[in-house]
Amino acid sequence: MVYVATTDTISVRDFLPDEVSETRGSIPSFVGTRDRIVARETRGLDAVEVINLQDAARWLAPSLQELSRMRRLSTNWESSGSAPPNRKATEYAAEVLGLLSNIDFEPTNVDPSTDEGVCVSFRQANRYGDIECFNSGQILAAVAIDGEQPLIWDVEPSQIEGAIAKINTFILG
Repeated sequence: MVYVATTDTISVRDFLPDEVSETRGSIPSFVGTRDRIVARETRGLDAVEVINLQDAARWLAPSLQELSRMRRLSTNWESSGSAPPNRKATEYAAEVLGLLSNIDFEPTNVDPSTDEGVCVSFRQANRYGDIECFNSGQILAAVAIDGEQPLIWDVEPSQIEGAIAKINTFILG
C-alpha cells in the first residue's frame, strides 16, 4: 500500500488501514517535507519504506491528492446514484500510482468511476489501457485499440505490478 497525507487537507489516519490499531503500536511512521507525508507499506505493518516526493515522479503527489479529494465526494456525485470511491478503492489506486511512479509511467487520467471505484487510465494514439479499483476490492485491468474489443482481466493485489507491465508494454508498444 502507499499511504499519503497532505497535512492541510487530511490526516495521516485517513489513509491507514482499518485494521491498524494505535494500541498495538504497529502504525507505520510517516516522515516527509513540511506539507507532504508519504510512506509505503512493504511487508506487513512493521516494514515501511518512505517515498521521497522529490525523487518520485512529478505527477505522483497531485494524483495522490486527487485520490484524497475523491474520498470526499458525496453519494450520487455523478447524478447516476454512484457511491464515491471508498477507502479500499483509494488504497489500491494509491498502490497502483506508487508502482507507476517507480517506472515513471504517468497515467493520462485518475478519475472516480461511476462503477464505484477509481479508474487509472492511459491513452496513446489509438491505444487505451486502464486499471480500475472498485469499492468491493475487485481490481480489473483492460487494454484496447480504438474500435476493437477490449481485453479485460481480473487482477489480484499481488498482480498489480504485472498488470502495469502489460499495460505499459501495450501502450508504449
